[in-house]
Amino acid sequence: MKTLLTLTVVALALAAVPVALGDDISPPSMIQTTPSGQAQTQGQHAGARLQLIRARVVMIERRFAKRCGTDSSKAPQQCVDFATKAAGRLGTIDTKLQALIAKRQQAGKNVDPLTKLDTAVQTLAQKLHDWLGS
Repeated sequence: MKTLLTLTVVALALAAVPVALGDDISPPSMIQTTPSGQAQTQGQHAGARLQLIRARVVMIERRFAKRCGTDSSKAPQQCVDFATKAAGRLGTIDTKLQALIAKRQQAGKNVDPLTKLDTAVQTLAQKLHDWLGS
């Protein structure tokens, strides 16, 4: 349960961060929801939430690219502040993910999904640092 909570917090944090800062991304897929009367298993619910988070990240990325551009030297101070704050948050998330991965490895559990998530967080943080450095 802690892992699911941690992954949810990480995914929500990622939703507040621009993804590619200028990369070309295909439009988000159509998100299908089920009627409120239909029961979903925990796995199905998590998958649907993940789709919503991905769509939100794409939307935020596009909005950021439109308002802030691809170069921090020409961007408004608000954009630079946002990118700096987001990079700091991603660093914190990366540290927590590394600790969680180490803990799960010691317990002999599968860490592949966490490793993928950690790689995505590191890639996103690097893109933000590149944007800030330009």
